[in-house]
Amino acid sequence: MSTFALDHIVILATDLEASLRFYERVLGPLGFVRERDHLFGRDGLYFDLRPASTADEPRSRGRPGVDHLGFVASSREQVDALYEVGRSLGPEVARRIEFDDGDYSVFLRDPDGVRIELTCYAAGQ
Repeated sequence: MSTFALDHIVILATDLEASLRFYERVLGPLGFVRERDHLFGRDGLYFDLRPASTADEPRSRGRPGVDHLGFVASSREQVDALYEVGRSLGPEVARRIEFDDGDYSVFLRDPDGVRIELTCYAAGQ
């Protein structure tokens, strides 16, 4: 059986420097390492940040394109730690949610509005 794996995600940013600072702070606690000026990697998965060709309109929820990227947390403490990273980037950046089924998440919004989710699943998914 052959292996099929996600290799990289390219994120186009209206303010590349602000996005690089955001992703360095957010991806670091998730185990990603900045390998080049614009590239963060972990276990063969890479986030590649590039400048957008136009900054006409910021992303908003429900528009075509990537809505959010979801990661699985190993513990509720990991969710809380990333929430604190988000809060240090600005009060509007981070939002924590505890769902009725016991799942516990943090959502962080990058400078262009793309959300990063980290969830500790109650059922151990």
